[in-house]
Amino acid sequence: MQIHRLPHTTTQRLPDLASRVVSADPALAGFYRPFANQPDAVHVQQKEKRFTAQQRLTLKEVLTAQYKHISNAPTNQFESLLSSKTFTITTGHQLNLFTGPLYFLYKIIDVIKIANQWNALQDGNTYVPVYWMASEDHDFKEINHFSVNGQTIHWSRQQHGPVGRLSTEGLDQVLKVWKQHLGDRPHAEELQDLFAQSYVAHSNLADATRYLAHQLFGRYGLVIIDGDTPQLKKEFVPYLQRECEEELIQKGSQTTVEKLNNALQTKIKVQVNPRNINLFYMGESGRQRIEKTTTGYGVVDTVISFSKKELIKEIKS
Repeated sequence: MQIHRLPHTTTQRLPDLASRVVSADPALAGFYRPFANQPDAVHVQQKEKRFTAQQRLTLKEVLTAQYKHISNAPTNQFESLLSSKTFTITTGHQLNLFTGPLYFLYKIIDVIKIANQWNALQDGNTYVPVYWMASEDHDFKEINHFSVNGQTIHWSRQQHGPVGRLSTEGLDQVLKVWKQHLGDRPHAEELQDLFAQSYVAHSNLADATRYLAHQLFGRYGLVIIDGDTPQLKKEFVPYLQRECEEELIQKGSQTTVEKLNNALQTKIKVQVNPRNINLFYMGESGRQRIEKTTTGYGVVDTVISFSKKELIKEIKS
């Protein structure tokens, strides 16, 4: 069989910027780490120094608690995370119903493959594949459906707030529609059981998605983590405080875009436009954006407001 390889640029399937990255345009070398089939020793050393033994212990304790109702939990992976010689290969994605788009699976498969390849190098380090659940995302319409053979199956209900906290109420009705669609196709019963055990048997979407991803990939050493946890957020407090005080995301992105435009000698279409503060407030009414006001900060669509001192106190609490 003859194989003809085509450069990505000839397919016209990628934006110009992405094509230049794939083609290793030297003008862009300073904006991302080079693609490699083995770890960057300098980067690994930086990561080793960055995390304390206490932070690793906190991570292990959080994972153990989150997996308390999961059989065959990857406890050996949790234990390995206590070592300063253990590093994670991480991907993140929304909690799409029954995995949603195919790249939900591709992304997880990629981190598992990379971890396996790097572990095979036996360089004295251990690499653990991790799926970070975007449980605090609030866009329900992006995750409430999945498509099979051209047919889209929806979970229709009024939902607000962080999706990981959403009740799975109503997904038993989605299962009935799913059963009708599957009919007597191969593996129909297995797929129905997986859906039922994931979504009908769990009370919220985070627990359901964790169970589903574990059933699909747990045997390959995948660790699944939910960041919507007080212990983990406590570790993030210094970064939230700096965002409040220094507007890091907006200023940093503006600087990067300017440098990128200069390197490309052309203006790129900016895909993301950070605000002067990129924080959200999560309360009983859901998740709302925090914005700057003339007197301090306010929570959009609420009467909640803070001075800078009050907001920093709230972040630390």
